[in-house]
Amino acid sequence: NYLNQHPDIFMPTYNQDGMKVKEPRFLIKDLVQQRLHNGVWNFEEYQSLFTDVKDEKSIGESTVLYLYYYKHAIKKIKYYLGEDVRIIIMLRNPIERAYSAYSFASRTHQENQTFKEALMNARKRFDEDNTLSPMILYKELGLYYKMVKAYMENFKDVHVVLYDDFVLETNLQVRRVFNFLNISNVN
Repeated sequence: NYLNQHPDIFMPTYNQDGMKVKEPRFLIKDLVQQRLHNGVWNFEEYQSLFTDVKDEKSIGESTVLYLYYYKHAIKKIKYYLGEDVRIIIMLRNPIERAYSAYSFASRTHQENQTFKEALMNARKRFDEDNTLSPMILYKELGLYYKMVKAYMENFKDVHVVLYDDFVLETNLQVRRVFNFLNISNVN
């Protein structure tokens, strides 16, 4: 949302049919298409997300699961976008992230176990039911080290933001992202 407000940044918000697209997920479609209801599943539709680009200096999209599926995503990023891209990763406290995902899954009736049970059973359930969202991998999604390391080893421009820092110092963190993107700060 903060990036989308900057005049030099283009982030797609709607697809060609006028449907809201928060996370296209295109670069990991092979892994998540049958598990997730929303996403952009073909290259033409993915390209169409960017047809309204004018003269913005930074063009991007945000898909949270690119971090978890880093091996696949990195290959696809290089294939479709090249190696000269800038990667921004925001990391949330893994415990808070896990419980937030659990709460969401419970509210949307995707989860019917206690948090403790869900943590213990997530991988088995995920492997046995190919319709469950990766969101239920509560613990695994927060094991960031290998994920972040892989991005840093594969791309020269990687910027990591800690969510807690973003909450405490939003303006400072946004300015740092703008600096990373080599665009001017706006007031």
